[in-house]
Amino acid sequence: MSSTNPSPRRGLGGFLNLSGLLPNSLSGTSIAGGRLEYCHRLTGPGAEALVDQPIFVGGSLVAGNVWGEGADSGSGTLHFTDSVLVGADTVLGPVYLAYGRTDDRDSAVHLFLGHSF
Repeated sequence: MSSTNPSPRRGLGGFLNLSGLLPNSLSGTSIAGGRLEYCHRLTGPGAEALVDQPIFVGGSLVAGNVWGEGADSGSGTLHFTDSVLVGADTVLGPVYLAYGRTDDRDSAVHLFLGHSF
């Protein structure tokens, strides 16, 4: 008797990973996508007054999709999202606040404090 192990499921959605969607909103066994990101450090006397640490602003453009087992990866459409973010290095670790929106006008807000484990 032989058994086959199913392909592991992978997800898209969440911060800088189709940011307009909640984490792992899309799930399948095959995944494809690409991302462009930009982050700029704000400098100057007022920029670091709030947290006494560097403050960053940035954004991303992401395209991607997932497919089920046996599906042709070229079939279907890509999902597109854009996002804007502000972040800071603090004594508690990095802090990010981001807003993402999809081409279908879905949106999500993401807040992170500290390092993920």
